[in-house]
Amino acid sequence: MNTFRSVPHNRAEDRRRGALLLEVMIALFVFMLAATSLSSYLTNALRGSRGAMSRAEAAMLGEARLNQLLAERAFLSVRDQGDFENVHGWSWSYSVADTNVPELQVLTVTVTRTRQPHTQWSLSQMFRRMTAAGDVP
Repeated sequence: MNTFRSVPHNRAEDRRRGALLLEVMIALFVFMLAATSLSSYLTNALRGSRGAMSRAEAAMLGEARLNQLLAERAFLSVRDQGDFENVHGWSWSYSVADTNVPELQVLTVTVTRTRQPHTQWSLSQMFRRMTAAGDVP
């Protein structure tokens, strides 16, 4: 005895189901495309903000070192370099150069980040040349 009965198919209902499946697949594709674009945008935005933060930190460190050197007026040489004492991953260097004006020199401080993202920032300021006794004329 056969217990299976043939159920009549409704072609219009099958078409609606197929159309619904196609709509869902298209909606998923559009959603995945939007999610991928948004993810790429957010990654680039985070990378940019990280770089901006690094440049801002370099500018603050460089300005502090430049002001310290100018306040102390203790240039032991025309060039020097070192690491920041309390800031890991940053180093500094400075150079003193003559200008076209005989009484002026320029002090340039360069701050370099030694870890990722690598950043280098330079600040320069002119100052009056020191006399042999170390006093400003």
